[in-house]
Amino acid sequence: MMRIFPYLLKCFCMVAIGSSALIVHAKLPDCGEDLSAPCFYSGAILRDGKPSSERYEGEVKNGLRNGQGTYTFADGKKYIGQFKDDVFFGNGTLMNADGSKYVGQFKDDQMSGQGTYTWPDNSRYIGQFKNGTFHGQGSYFWDDGRKYVGDWKDNKKSGYGVFYQANGAIEKQGIWKDDLLVQAQTGTTTAPSVSPPKWQNNVTNQHTVTDSAQELKKQKCMKLGLVPGSDDFKLCMM
Repeated sequence: MMRIFPYLLKCFCMVAIGSSALIVHAKLPDCGEDLSAPCFYSGAILRDGKPSSERYEGEVKNGLRNGQGTYTFADGKKYIGQFKDDVFFGNGTLMNADGSKYVGQFKDDQMSGQGTYTWPDNSRYIGQFKNGTFHGQGSYFWDDGRKYVGDWKDNKKSGYGVFYQANGAIEKQGIWKDDLLVQAQTGTTTAPSVSPPKWQNNVTNQHTVTDSAQELKKQKCMKLGLVPGSDDFKLCMM
């Protein structure tokens, strides 16, 4: 089942994420004689044959939630988005009772793909998720203006990344593993320009990369201020 994030420690050295199950696999009353035909249901969810305080409003097919719908939980959580065979699947928004919110892609009831998770204090993570965790490329913004931009794995900073102070100056950058900076890059004290810097090696235009995914990764590494051909750049491209 999908894990949600009730808290995040406010320090750049650790990201701590809790989990909680979302149980959405509860019986729906029939909304039509032909279960194979799409229909619309609005009402309570049955548990042990009795209506519960949970509600679903949306499309149903084959007796399961399929299509667009809204699921309201007993504790106040609400999911608005796409379903596939009773699970969150596709684009959706999950709003928690504490005011935190996730907007993005889901797969098999879990946050997976591209998305944004925002906490009540307006701190937020924008980037890639996998199986309910920060995983891939993403940025975390603290409410005081600090931010980390880089790679993540299983909720931890892992790969190449840059930690910025609130004034935009770079405080730490380099290779991270399990939230720790294990290989620092020195020599850059200000944030790189939004525009990628010019290539500073002997690569000529005739060697232009045509693979779009590889090119996007190069652009990301260059935006982080890395010089193509350097050891740090090669690590970033891995």
